Amino acid sequence: MTDDQIEELSFDIDGELNRLMIDHEIHPLSLCAIVLARSLVFLSDMGCKEDYKKLIVETVLKDRYESRTLQ
Repeated sequence: MTDDQIEELSFDIDGELNRLMIDHEIHPLSLCAIVLARSLVFLSDMGCKEDYKKLIVETVLKDRYESRTLQ
């Protein structure tokens, strides 16, 4: 998959998520929680659950570090 295809796919997914939020009157944080939970289930079935958890933890830790350094 090329970078352009990945970008197009990302925009398509964003559009669909926005449509779902509007159609079902879902708060953005609730939708994010649903997407994260579904991602975990999907990746568990694919054998990537632990890698996914590590990615989430690393992302949170990086965000905390960057937030502290910006203050």
